[in-house]
Amino acid sequence: MAFEHMLVTRVEFMHARRVQQMDETIETTNADREEVISSVRSIVDGVPVSKQLALFCEAIRASHRTIKFAVANRPKTEWLSGTSVISEIWAYFPGDQYCPVRLGWGDYSVNTRTSNKYCVYSRHIKNEKYGDDKEQYHMSLADSVERAMKNFKKFLRPYTPADVALMSIANFQSKLSAPAWQASSAYNEAYEAVCKHGSFHNELRSLVLNDYQFNDPAFGGLVKDMLTKLDEQMTKQYEAHHGYYVQVREYMGNQVFDVIAVLDVKKASSRHVGAHRTYTGEQLAEFDENLPSRLAALSMLDNDAFVEGLGHKVSPTAYWVLK
Repeated sequence: MAFEHMLVTRVEFMHARRVQQMDETIETTNADREEVISSVRSIVDGVPVSKQLALFCEAIRASHRTIKFAVANRPKTEWLSGTSVISEIWAYFPGDQYCPVRLGWGDYSVNTRTSNKYCVYSRHIKNEKYGDDKEQYHMSLADSVERAMKNFKKFLRPYTPADVALMSIANFQSKLSAPAWQASSAYNEAYEAVCKHGSFHNELRSLVLNDYQFNDPAFGGLVKDMLTKLDEQMTKQYEAHHGYYVQVREYMGNQVFDVIAVLDVKKASSRHVGAHRTYTGEQLAEFDENLPSRLAALSMLDNDAFVEGLGHKVSPTAYWVLK
């Protein structure tokens, strides 16, 4: 099973929807039932989770005050005292593109049932007890909150700008290639119109016998249109796109920009995009005077929007900007 990279914007949306659904749901319980429910679950950032998972979250928040928790769709749950209780939650910090870890309390055994354990799920974990096709390959398990906290601190590594650039470059390359595919499709249609025309063979024969003079002016126009679209296709197919991956974040109360310069993005390797440099707003303009205005234009678009000749908005704080 491939590791699940969870976008912060996505999990926040799912969490907010779950909170809204809870607010709109009216539970009819008596005092005894309420006491039972309270014994197996606690509220974490507006969502009820298992008591043990809540204790883990409280311990983390005690040492990381700005951390946030969010529940995604279809989280792991347990049936306790007649109540379905959420037992997994994502953790992240303001400004993160992706959630660095997922936390859990449950039975994560593969073949047989065992006792519940605290879980930290991270892309940096390689648990060789399991095959890399198993979700547990990316989990570190512990019997106590104290041990789980050590795992949490060890594997709490936010995604770097280079990480996010590598994860988003394939989508950007696809968007850059789209105009070439569209031009190719247009050319193929024009080509088909020429080749299937009733005058095709006669006109080709005329090209040789009559010094390349077209007997059918309409067909001659189709040939010229075909050649024009072929030129457009070749231009777009081999056009180089130089640009930058830019990630915006707050640092010591100021806005800074992590920038990775990429030459000919369509040919860039999806395994390596180079190191990034960090600039203030003033330094960014000195580095490339057009970059701030292009970045500002992209910031006004919806997430995943692409504008030919301008770039691609990956998320509210991450962009591919063309030079």
